[in-house]
Amino acid sequence: MLTHIIERHADEAAFLWSLRDEAVRAPRYTQAALAHLDGRVEAHLDGLRVAGEDAWEVCAEVLSLGEPGELFVVAVLALEGGAHERLAAMLDAVAQVPSLGAGVVSALGWTPLATAKEALDAFLDPRAPPLLRRLGLSGYAAHRVDPGDALEQALYAEDPALEARGLRAAGELGRLGVRARLAERLRADDPDVRFWAAWSGALFGVPGASDALWPFVEAGGPRARAALEVAARTGELGAVHARLDRLEALGPATARLAVEGAAALGDPARLPRLAPALRDPALARLAAHAISLVTGLDPDTARLRGARPVAPDAGPNDDPADENVAPDVDRDLVWPEPDALEAAVKALGLRAGQRHLSGEPIREPLVARVLRTGRQDERRAAALERCLLAPGSVLCEVRAPAYRRGRA
Repeated sequence: MLTHIIERHADEAAFLWSLRDEAVRAPRYTQAALAHLDGRVEAHLDGLRVAGEDAWEVCAEVLSLGEPGELFVVAVLALEGGAHERLAAMLDAVAQVPSLGAGVVSALGWTPLATAKEALDAFLDPRAPPLLRRLGLSGYAAHRVDPGDALEQALYAEDPALEARGLRAAGELGRLGVRARLAERLRADDPDVRFWAAWSGALFGVPGASDALWPFVEAGGPRARAALEVAARTGELGAVHARLDRLEALGPATARLAVEGAAALGDPARLPRLAPALRDPALARLAAHAISLVTGLDPDTARLRGARPVAPDAGPNDDPADENVAPDVDRDLVWPEPDALEAAVKALGLRAGQRHLSGEPIREPLVARVLRTGRQDERRAAALERCLLAPGSVLCEVRAPAYRRGRA
């Protein structure tokens, strides 16, 4: 096989993985579109598989291993080829730059479990370094398979990062039997340990766990959104309304969280509070999206879609004098027509004081349907709701590759 063809396969597979990494979190991405993207990734991986050993030499040259997508490509090839020594070299890169671990974890979840199991079990050896044990837990969790004693051991690990990964896996895998340990760690000194104990504990109904998530929300740090989507779903309705009022009062720094919290809460009584946000260029698209998640209305229709404001501060533009180069975080959302959207919400007559998703009260049949047919944002919400309806359920992995889609 020609070297330039192998180089193209390597570059394209890494690039497409990066697109997919964004797509699994994109608010309006459908399962069909995600499956199409999965197929494109697989097509380029197949090109590298056909190249065999030649692919390794080319990958070593053209992939700097400085991006998660590059590690994903090489890790998939290493796992499928049983080349553990090559996998070890990548783990050294992860040890130096932890953010690269996303590519390796994605490869562990992409590769069929029967193929990845040997490496995962080696990672989970109690004598292995904490980094490897974290990756082993992450790989099993990506497949939504309980690793057994290795998870229990992680919950009592001396390494905080390993313990935190174990606490997270407990929630993902529905390990109700560790509720007591989760309750113990709600006041841990390490913030990651404290966060994941509260996150999993809230899914299991551990007393105080939901309340323990709100400081992470109000701090507005990297855990804020993950904390909010569980805290707003697990608190008492009146208390959550009060918390969201507080986020609004704290100012612009937490205004987006207040809007996103309205979607997670799902109470139609909250939607009138989004009226100012619908008229704020910085929040309008996000507010319309929140309303869509609760009501099922699609702002991207002729009667509900509005015009782009004349000069919204929404990321980079063509003006070379404009120093704003930050990406537009709402670029995938549509501009609403506020009056029309508010009228449409009112016409639905949804019952206040009852939590809704996609325009219906949250019940198991709705959740199951949304997991099968919904957009990625709806499916993520439905996955959490299913765990709350049946504590101890495995959290559906909505980022799974197409060949595993539909499994919990």
